[in-house]
Amino acid sequence: CDTYILVCKKGRYRQESDCLECDVGEYKDTESNLACTPCDTGKTTENKGSEDAADCGMEFCHITLLLKISQ
Repeated sequence: CDTYILVCKKGRYRQESDCLECDVGEYKDTESNLACTPCDTGKTTENKGSEDAADCGMEFCHITLLLKISQ
């Protein structure tokens, strides 16, 4: 019986027997089974699977929509 250890690449984290991409707003710069690291407050990544803290360069903006409802 072969035994192997699953180690996820940069930009991916382990969930059971799979390696999934870090979500937008997170990165992972090591090959390991550690969790992804969130970007600093107010920063985010453009895409999933970021491999470096430098990818957290985008400003995170909250957009508020105001709707006028006429009756």
